[in-house]
Amino acid sequence: MKPKPLLLLSALISAPLAVSAASYFGVGINIGVPAPVVVQAAPPPPPSEVVYAAPGPGYVWVGGHYTWRHHHWVWIRGAWMYPPQGGAVWVAGRWDPYSHQWIEGHWEVGAVVAPPAPPPGVAVVADSGPAEVVVDAPPPPPQADVVVAAPGPGYVWISGYWGWNGHRHVWIGGHWEYPPAGHHTWIAARWVYRNGHNVFVRGYWR
Repeated sequence: MKPKPLLLLSALISAPLAVSAASYFGVGINIGVPAPVVVQAAPPPPPSEVVYAAPGPGYVWVGGHYTWRHHHWVWIRGAWMYPPQGGAVWVAGRWDPYSHQWIEGHWEVGAVVAPPAPPPGVAVVADSGPAEVVVDAPPPPPQADVVVAAPGPGYVWISGYWGWNGHRHVWIGGHWEYPPAGHHTWIAARWVYRNGHNVFVRGYWR
């Protein structure tokens, strides 16, 4: 007896996953910024989400997110994904409250650059330093990240992650940030396994 399509869809939306980019509902395998679509209503506030340990090296955590399907918002639960190609970075979808344009989450490939200087009054503690840091010890399993309501329009959620302060791993809790002038997209910090070493790639605004 074949499983019903609705049951399959429910399982994909509600269960934590470790999958390839080609099989994850709501995450395309195309690389590059997709064409924006006009959506009059903003996506609902995201629910809280627990981040589980990665199934293996090379996987990227794609946080839970809304996608625009058949004229309404559909919630896609977070999952560990294997990127469609080396160097690919997942960029979360975003909605512009002024133009009402929605750009779906997508993969991008580009050189990693150092983040720009933080705006005045914003202190950077554990996330300062070079764009990449080679660390022998692997990071601990991710901690639970509770997403709270945004403090206002235009804010971007920065998911929690394990950083490196030069001596040990430091958990940087998830939080809302307002993008600095001229920047719109947050490229999440991540750990990659390269040439037998764990490499911490810092997040940055683009």
